[in-house]
Amino acid sequence: MESPRPQRQAIKIETQSLSYHEDASQIWLNPWGRLTRENTVVEGNDVTVYLQDDEAGHKIIRKIETTHAHGTDDYPNRKLAYSADYLLVDFDDDGAVRKITHPPPRGWFPPPRLPKPRSRPTAWRWASNPRTSRAFFRMWPPPDTAW
Repeated sequence: MESPRPQRQAIKIETQSLSYHEDASQIWLNPWGRLTRENTVVEGNDVTVYLQDDEAGHKIIRKIETTHAHGTDDYPNRKLAYSADYLLVDFDDDGAVRKITHPPPRGWFPPPRLPKPRSRPTAWRWASNPRTSRAFFRMWPPPDTAW
């Protein structure tokens, strides 16, 4: 795809099968796809490229979503290789990669928050009831007393 902005190079798309869905502004690359721009390569299975209209009426790439992804980013000062089961690449308005993330799978919830620690120390102590001669454990100090 040609870049509508002169400061960005075009993205080279390689795939076995490409289908463009104009109403959803999506490009589907099945069963695999490789996208290359300058020194950045993103490869994966079932790639979906999300497009967005800019002010001039051109389609720009907004994000890329893929499964079983891997890629490289090679620059003279930095070499980066990455892989993930699910990958999301966000682009800014100029077509530069803003961030590459691996969001949590659907249905994932963060762990429950732990309760706040008590403001006073508590301990379980061995106690007995003198009336019944039964022994039991008791929280000390009792929760209803002021500290």
